[in-house]
Amino acid sequence: MSERDFGKICIKFAEKLGPAFIERIERRIGQDFEKAVEDKPKEILIIILDDINLRFILPLEMCLDIGAYLTEVYDIKFFDLALSERYHLNIGERKGEIAKFLGSFYQMVEELDLSEMFMRSKKSWWIE
Repeated sequence: MSERDFGKICIKFAEKLGPAFIERIERRIGQDFEKAVEDKPKEILIIILDDINLRFILPLEMCLDIGAYLTEVYDIKFFDLALSERYHLNIGERKGEIAKFLGSFYQMVEELDLSEMFMRSKKSWWIE
């Protein structure tokens, strides 16, 4: 994959994830997002994926791990995770959806040939 392709992917992420996301990345890299994408697109893509990994992927994996623990130890198959005062995520009902999202992320990482940076050490028991 060429540097130009990495740059295009960075721009697509920025368009989808919005201004708050771009501001967070700019604070992290200490420079303007668009200029950074021009100068070092692969590095910026890795930073973007790392941010997504830390904010979404790892917490969702933890939810599935907690669900597996509750099922195995206490025979609790359905539980809600309070993400905010007004929003609760039912892990039992959403397990397949979460696993699909996680699987898509790791497939994308593999296709970008960045798997060594983002693949976890354990086998993904939750991907069917």
